[in-house]
Amino acid sequence: MGTGNTTVPSARDVAATLRPVVDDAPALVIAWSAREPHRVGEVALLDVAGPWVLGRASGELAQLAFVRQRPHASIITGGLAGDSLSRRQIEIERAHAGLSLRNVGNARMRVNGADAISEVVVDGDVVEVVGHYVFYVTTRPVSPGDAFDWAAYPFGEADSVGIVGESPAAWKLRADLAFAAMTNAHVLIHGPSGTGKELCAAAIHSLSPRARRPFIALSAANIPPGLIDSELFGHPKNYPNAGMPERIGLVGAADGGTLFLDEIGEMPPELQAHLLRFLDARGKYNRLGETLTRHANVRLVCATNRGPAGLKFDLLARLMVRIQTPSLEARREDIPLIVRHLLRASPSAAAFANDVDPSLMVKLLRMRFPTNVRELEEHLVRALRFSAGSPPLRLVEPRGVVPAPPEDERMVAEIRAALERHGWHVSRAAESLGMSRHALARLMKKHGIRE
Repeated sequence: MGTGNTTVPSARDVAATLRPVVDDAPALVIAWSAREPHRVGEVALLDVAGPWVLGRASGELAQLAFVRQRPHASIITGGLAGDSLSRRQIEIERAHAGLSLRNVGNARMRVNGADAISEVVVDGDVVEVVGHYVFYVTTRPVSPGDAFDWAAYPFGEADSVGIVGESPAAWKLRADLAFAAMTNAHVLIHGPSGTGKELCAAAIHSLSPRARRPFIALSAANIPPGLIDSELFGHPKNYPNAGMPERIGLVGAADGGTLFLDEIGEMPPELQAHLLRFLDARGKYNRLGETLTRHANVRLVCATNRGPAGLKFDLLARLMVRIQTPSLEARREDIPLIVRHLLRASPSAAAFANDVDPSLMVKLLRMRFPTNVRELEEHLVRALRFSAGSPPLRLVEPRGVVPAPPEDERMVAEIRAALERHGWHVSRAAESLGMSRHALARLMKKHGIRE
């Protein structure tokens, strides 16, 4: 059970105290590579005075160096490879609004899918050195700090609990999960649909001292109102009618472990009260048809895509550790790694994992995904369906499909709608969109969104 009335700080608060305050810098993240697919996710930080040179590594020029950036240990991997890549391919300087790029090498440069010779790029733009690399433009902390220990796993792969990503947002989520796991308080996981809330709940369980005990999961939206007590607490044999089998209930089944209730925001407040009584009784409960008082040592983890405000206030007060799962918008540079992971997970698609057409990767990096990873997976399934059956994987739209609105127009419309819903309160709108306040402010500035 939880820790009674002891005040437990949020995972976000604790993570903030563990990390030093660091300066951010413009960065280029490798999103696709013709010759070095294993380097996807590596980042070059432009944290000192330029100019810089992006090109094939040599001893003659000071090339941009890439690193595998992690909170506990970053590894320098050096310059780029490719015999046909120019040593001086792109010259880069700081610009008022971002980075100024000038293509001086042999390969063509494309920015957001369009040919370019000289261009200023900002967060969210995609730069392609045709035939060689695709880079995602973002902002990264110069040093992510040494926040916590996390079991070692290969760069760019799924970690021990199944999370994929090397972005700051992915590592912040890991920090939040690590903190939640070491407490015994009840947890609320909230975030947009398709951001892996059940995966996070399972991660908290597997990283906690309860890992060897049961993990019981159920969607709260699927509990019929008249059966809430039976589902939660169970009943003895022959109750309420002769011949009825014994039902141990979710609470009894999760004794010593974790009870995960997904979609808790869909449970009506009057039904949330049944759960609240159990929490306030410190694990004591009665099965239907019994006078015997039982006790279960259960850690409750709930999830919702409605946000904390959608819960009954009294129940929310008992869920003292709160974790927000980041949207794909908040960790867009992880999309290539997630794409590779999803393709590898399907035997019929594994051959495409390291052979995705760069034009498809550029498109995916610039798309908006309202349902996040779930929608990204749908796009991959569609690409596989209409592919020629052999690598590389290309996005081929079937005939008769009405083209979607331009991605930037759709994103601007989503942002403006969120701001209007929340009275142009940037922090609240950002939370509803599943991104940080700073990320939303950057997008508003980039697209000239004003009240």
